[in-house]
Amino acid sequence: MRILFLKIFYPLLALASFIDPLYGVINYSFITVIRPEALTWGTARIPHLADIAIVCLLLSCLKEQKVRLSVFKNPFFFSMLMYYCFLLLSTSLSSYSNDVSFKYMNEILLILIYCCCMYWVLDSIRKFEIYFNITVFFFLFMAIWGIDQWFRGNSMVEGLFGQYIIDRCAITGVYVLIFPWALFKLFYPGENTKLDRIFGFLSALAFFLIIIFTDSRAGFIAFIVSMVILFLSLRKKLRVLAIAFCAILLILPLLPQSYLDRMSTISDGINFAKSED
Repeated sequence: MRILFLKIFYPLLALASFIDPLYGVINYSFITVIRPEALTWGTARIPHLADIAIVCLLLSCLKEQKVRLSVFKNPFFFSMLMYYCFLLLSTSLSSYSNDVSFKYMNEILLILIYCCCMYWVLDSIRKFEIYFNITVFFFLFMAIWGIDQWFRGNSMVEGLFGQYIIDRCAITGVYVLIFPWALFKLFYPGENTKLDRIFGFLSALAFFLIIIFTDSRAGFIAFIVSMVILFLSLRKKLRVLAIAFCAILLILPLLPQSYLDRMSTISDGINFAKSED
């Protein structure tokens, strides 16, 4: 019954785009993060779900007269369009291409269209804040669910996003990329200062725990590198450094021994690579 409900609910949700294109932008974020196969451990895949969502979103943008081809004057969108065109050409000419190749091409096209729709729809700071907060909440929901899975025996939080993102290193990569969003809510709150800071703190904590619980050494290195780059870009470095130091002192004793053991083997891999040279 739950699976039948999801198969009806997810496609119908795309129709919300015609109420307001902003709902369509949020809906695509929703189906990307909280997918039906994630909620049912891979048993409720819905064919062409992303296609339905994008078509409804694009049609709603046309209905509201928000579509502007001048978007491709922007270097980002022009470069992305050229990338897609050249990739499509090389894929079509290659003798190694197959149905899977063009499936990935379709996904790249969907991303391009979605980015354009975001550019057209999120035309005010208020709309962007709504989209930003809701998307961070989606990832927070999945992080809390992943933490629950870890305590229930899924020791590396594998398959958190169903069949969409199975590999634990890929899951870590997602949360390494999204972690700065939580820090943004923590250090640069909006109008509801206290609520935004609490939301940012809880999100940062949950995202960090998922990065730890996957036991990914590649994820650990990526996380450290990203934090160093982020730190160098900040103005109030001493304040952030003090907060980070206190956080490390609090979190270090709570880290699982399995995680510490795996991280200690990173140097072994480096030494092996040097010996091979």
